[in-house]
Amino acid sequence: MRRLLPIACIPVLACAASIKPELKAEVDKSLADHPGRGETISASSLGARAPLKVGEWALYETHDKDGHPGTMRNALVGKEGDAWWLETESVTYTGSAAQKVLLRGIDAARPDPASIQLLRAITRKDGKETEMPAMMLGMMNSMLRGAWDSMTVDLSQLPAEDVKVPGGTFAGARKYHGKVKIAGFEAESDNWFHSAAPLSGMVKSVASDGSSTIELLDWGSGATSSFRLP
Repeated sequence: MRRLLPIACIPVLACAASIKPELKAEVDKSLADHPGRGETISASSLGARAPLKVGEWALYETHDKDGHPGTMRNALVGKEGDAWWLETESVTYTGSAAQKVLLRGIDAARPDPASIQLLRAITRKDGKETEMPAMMLGMMNSMLRGAWDSMTVDLSQLPAEDVKVPGGTFAGARKYHGKVKIAGFEAESDNWFHSAAPLSGMVKSVASDGSSTIELLDWGSGATSSFRLP
């Protein structure tokens, strides 16, 4: 089975000069509200993944190179025809950002990189929402076209190992060492996937340069968009 990597995930925000009390309070409350799960999830099955559903969400606990915590939430918040709205919000003690993208071709059991298309993209920084112009969308799709293939992973070819995160112990998770380059941005990391994990199936990701760690904390249903722009 092939999995699409979480291409809409915002990288963990870099550490700024000072901690913002309101953001620290937001992160601390979110982590307190989601203390994690203690159960062990059985060995990963390589059968067809469960169909995507509007409202699905996955919450990750993040840490930067200095160990400062943060949160990142991925959620499917809508559907238009055969395209899905995927929203990602990242909050650390020092900054926050969010993006909402409309993607076609991500719901197949075996995603075909050639069929994946970015239709709309909206970002939010410091409370201001901005939609990417149509001309830029065309340019972005051209740049992404050569990268989609590196963002799909055949789990059946990956080594299996148990991995423990705040969301539980995932037995038989599949480990993948990946490198992605998009528009001058390059990321290299070790990643663990499991069929029981929501959305992309990502359980954990550790940047090779030590800049960030991302671990599954909680997941569920009922997510709605936090954006004002439709």
